[in-house]
Amino acid sequence: GDMFVAALIDLGVPFEEIRNSIAKLPIDGVAVSTEKVRRSGFAALHFKVAHPPQHQHRHLEQITDIIQRGNLTDQVAQRAISIFQRLAQAEAKVHGRSIKEVHFHEVGAVDSIVDIVAAAAAIQWLHVDHVVCSEVPVGCGEVEIAHGSVSLPAPATAELLKQKPIRSTAVPFELTTPTGAALVAELVDQFGPLPSMNVESIGYGAASRDLPGQANILRAFFGTGKPVENESGIRVEDDPIVVMETNIDHVSGEVMGHCLEQLMDGGALDAFAQPIQMKKNRPATQITVLCRERDVKHLERVLFNETGTLGLRRWTAGRSVLERRQHAVLTPVGEVHGQLVHMPDGHWRFSPEFESCQRLSRSGGLSVLEIMRLAREAFSREPCKDK
Repeated sequence: GDMFVAALIDLGVPFEEIRNSIAKLPIDGVAVSTEKVRRSGFAALHFKVAHPPQHQHRHLEQITDIIQRGNLTDQVAQRAISIFQRLAQAEAKVHGRSIKEVHFHEVGAVDSIVDIVAAAAAIQWLHVDHVVCSEVPVGCGEVEIAHGSVSLPAPATAELLKQKPIRSTAVPFELTTPTGAALVAELVDQFGPLPSMNVESIGYGAASRDLPGQANILRAFFGTGKPVENESGIRVEDDPIVVMETNIDHVSGEVMGHCLEQLMDGGALDAFAQPIQMKKNRPATQITVLCRERDVKHLERVLFNETGTLGLRRWTAGRSVLERRQHAVLTPVGEVHGQLVHMPDGHWRFSPEFESCQRLSRSGGLSVLEIMRLAREAFSREPCKDK
């Protein structure tokens, strides 16, 4: 868990984003920090959790309560809870108990709760669409757990990695813990080799010890799908999405607006409403949601809970998107972040990010439109080359 969080912070997730999320949890005395270290000659980031001594075992219900009282976003809280539910199911299976009877030992400790919540917050900040993982190395030998000495992979780890590719190694250490296995089980969409992609950043997350014969590091890549030319000769990325729709004629405009906000906060790529005429000429509103397959379950829950609708329509749609990448320009009032878009005629267009311009507007007194103009002018003065 700590290696996963460290790799994503090293990748580009702001440490303050992680620290602010952890500060919301109702656990006293917790402090998180990072440190640059070297493992077998390679530089990497180590994520550290400090807290007062803990001598209690927690049940799933207690951990869920801690997360729900943490004032986290719905998406982060639900993802963290889902990871712990996977852990509970695995522990219940190997010990022959019900989920409610399971009490966590190592994974119920404060540092594991922090690792999992931090991982959920990091993934949410990145807005990743697809997670690919290599074969999962589990190590070899034995490890001491609360129930005594067991061979690797530990029982809960093995249960979590069922139907997923694993590999043993000659390294006599536990290379994947139950926490790490639960993160893999919940977050990974596909297993296999590194996919074709435009790599934008790489993160290196370090474990707490050095290992003989290999660097004890988790490496994470972040990028965009490699563009291909379509029939018109335009470089595009194939980007399938899920479309959800429902018709509403019984809620107020305020409720509708609140629902759209919850959908966007919950990971929707877009959510919008448009007027329609239903049977018997009743005026109504159609809500449309565009999202990734991984977010369907959560966003369906939002629609049912916030609108009271009785049913949804859902299908997968193919779409082509122009090649895009993150970029920043320096203006007289500060740095503006945005997106570079590779246009069909071959040139790059810079689109300033509204939130970035809004922050500078609030602190500097200029209008958002003026800051957007300054950002575009700053981009136009950059050298004309492949950015």
